[in-house]
Amino acid sequence: MIRINNKKGFLLLEKSVLELILTIIGILLILVVVVYLFGLVSTAQVKRNAQTSLDILESRANSLEDGQKIMAKLPGLCKEGNDKTCDWFIAGWNKDDLKIPEKYLLKNVICVCNGKMDDLVNACNVQGLCREVKSAKIEIALNSFEVKVDAMNKKEGKTTELIKLPIIAFQSNLIEVEISKNNGVVSFKKIG
Repeated sequence: MIRINNKKGFLLLEKSVLELILTIIGILLILVVVVYLFGLVSTAQVKRNAQTSLDILESRANSLEDGQKIMAKLPGLCKEGNDKTCDWFIAGWNKDDLKIPEKYLLKNVICVCNGKMDDLVNACNVQGLCREVKSAKIEIALNSFEVKVDAMNKKEGKTTELIKLPIIAFQSNLIEVEISKNNGVVSFKKIG
């Protein structure tokens, strides 16, 4: 225990403690700013990778002649270890589909989107990048996903269900997509 018998010593101790507290607060503020800026840089990098993926998909799909097949390697858009909770995916729509992202009515489009997979169109409208594919039709191979089910199924004791959606989910590592064109139909299929 420190005993200070005079006022001058007490003021000196009080000043040192105050400086220490202010220094700690300053360091914490700097750390918060650094973490925030790192998040912005990381988010910007993911969006650039999403744009790159869409550029690759569109250019390869539009360059195919009937009967051709080509592979595309796309960068991972998910954080390491979060493959099951990642909301980035590839989806496609045809001009005659009933539900399609608003900006692309009457067009065949391929999209790289970020959002919940239970509402594909809304996810692509809000946080999606889409491009037109010049073909008679687009097909995306069905992939199985475990998703949360609605309250009706919870009565039966189920909380998740395996469903098939016409999307390709991104992962934290590279994904390989086979793009083929047969009879005017461009197909996208995840390999592996």
